[in-house]
Parts: sequence; structure tokens; C-alpha cells
Amino acid sequence: MKFFLHIVATFLFVFTILTSDFARGYSNKLTNLSLKDLYGNDISAENFSGNITVITFWSTWCSSCSKAIYSMDILAKYFKDHDVSFTLVSTLPFKGRSPLFYLRNKDYNFFRIYFDCRGESSKSFGIKYLPTTLIFDKHGKLMHSINGLFKTNSLGMIFFIKTILKYQS
Repeated sequence: MKFFLHIVATFLFVFTILTSDFARGYSNKLTNLSLKDLYGNDISAENFSGNITVITFWSTWCSSCSKAIYSMDILAKYFKDHDVSFTLVSTLPFKGRSPLFYLRNKDYNFFRIYFDCRGESSKSFGIKYLPTTLIFDKHGKLMHSINGLFKTNSLGMIFFIKTILKYQS
């Protein structure tokens, strides 16, 4: 059974590389990320170096985004002892609720929150739907993008990230 799951995970890994958005003309490098932190400081690719990076673009007006954030939190807790970082990127405008106000009563401790103030990163990576999740390997190369709601804590996602960890350790 483990062998079969390993074969499936490897197939998904290769299939993802061949069909991902970077094959359609969008950015495929983490270096093209242009974000701000809570204090307005610039965030660059160096902030993510050496880790597999899972970034979810979201907004407070997006009802599916809250479900994706919850799933991402479960996944972040699962990988807390690995070289995997989880980041939320809030897109603008907020439409009434700031991301900090929106998340203040939640117990999310395993990821960072940044802002795509000018929409540059969203455009660079071809983000058209929210939530959208991007997964980068340890070298900053886009490995997979997921448009819309999905179960981040699904077995397939866990195997996918474990496969990247295995081949890049």
C-alpha cells in the first residue's frame, strides 16, 4: 500500500510540474513576490529561502477563503517540525473588514500574514480566483497552484509536500 501511495504521489508531483500555471506564461519563481508586512516593510524572497513555501492568496470578503485558511492551519500544524512555511497574502481592497480584525478571534499561530498592496504579486502569478494557493520548493520554484477552495489537509496534499521534502533533503 505504501508503494502504491508513493507511486501516486510521484505521479501527481510530475503531473503538477507539467500542467502548472508557469507553463502558461505566469511567473514560476518566488523572487517575483512583492509583499508588505503588517508594518509596511517590504517582504522579499529571502524571507522564504530554504523552506518549502505554501502561500494562500485570500480576502476578507471571500467566504471560501475562511475554509481554506482553516484547512491551511491544520496542514501547518501537521508540518510544524519540518522546513515548510505557511503564509497568507491578503489582497486588497478589504471591503469593510481588515484581515487583522477578521483573524483576531481565530487561533491561527502557524503562518505569517502579508499584504499584496498593489496587486503586483497577484498579477505576476496569474491569480484570478480566491482563494489561490501556491506551493514553492526550497529553491523558490513554483511546484503547484490551486485555484479555489480545496482541502489543504487532504491526504494528497500531505503526500505532495512530503514528496517535495523527500527529494529536496
